[in-house]
Amino acid sequence: MKGLVHFAAGVAATSCFPFAVEAGANGNPLYFILGGCCGLLPDIIDYRLTKLFYKYDVDIVPDPKNLAATMIADAVASAINHVYETGRSVGVKLNTIRQGPDLWQSYSVRLDGFKQEVTVSFGDVVGAGMRTVPECKRIDDKVAISPINCDVKLDYMTNVSIDIHDGPVLLLEPHDDNSICVKFLPWHRLWSHSVVIALLISLLGALFWGVSAAVVIFVAMALHIALDQMGFMGCNILYPFTKQRTHGFGVIHAMSPFLNLIAVWISILILFWNLARYAKVSWFVINPLGLLSIGLLLPLLGVKLWKMRGELDE
Repeated sequence: MKGLVHFAAGVAATSCFPFAVEAGANGNPLYFILGGCCGLLPDIIDYRLTKLFYKYDVDIVPDPKNLAATMIADAVASAINHVYETGRSVGVKLNTIRQGPDLWQSYSVRLDGFKQEVTVSFGDVVGAGMRTVPECKRIDDKVAISPINCDVKLDYMTNVSIDIHDGPVLLLEPHDDNSICVKFLPWHRLWSHSVVIALLISLLGALFWGVSAAVVIFVAMALHIALDQMGFMGCNILYPFTKQRTHGFGVIHAMSPFLNLIAVWISILILFWNLARYAKVSWFVINPLGLLSIGLLLPLLGVKLWKMRGELDE
């Protein structure tokens, strides 16, 4: 899920504790600050620390002035074949293609183990907000297919999309069955997304702010891990006792704007409910069912009707 979701979820989880609401009402926001920050902490560790020190072997940098899908497809296929032939793992960086101060040429890499081929195709030119803009130039070599010599197994998705900001890293690892395992963002959601590490950090927090703060820290980090586990990539939940990520449940897609919006909205409703309930606000007479109906179901119905109207207009 997006960072805003984890921050909002951490704050909402903190509001479930009466001592946190009472402290906030008395002018001490410590618990809510810890809840929001620790809700973000696993991703902060990954993107601000682990990612910087991760080393990869192959750096694929497409030429923005000479867009050629064949070059990318051949480079990825060559890396996979090299791992198959040598039995040594290889990290591959797929760089983005900047076409302006706020424009990127998107492309996708599809790994097909059944057909034993790599397919690269160019998409739209997009901005930082993932809005589509007219293409800057005509692309002659828009789709390319390169053969590979082995089967591939994926730990995330068949299609890897490369669009804005920084491109992803793929780790290619050999398996005993002569296949190659392709791991998406191998530096992400490992030790930082472990409930064991969350427990250790919460114990450290107890030394500075007390047991109540430790509870907030652990719950916020554990909730972050649980939300990420609902997706496809999964987390290394029990590091250091396990070394690999546990495959996600595949219930939600972390990049879905609608699901991220719903998650933030639900967090706001929980925060509103707990602040009013524990603060004993005299005008607060809505029961949980009423809050669910008015605060969640009616907005969802409105969004659905708005989307249906848009489809009819088209």
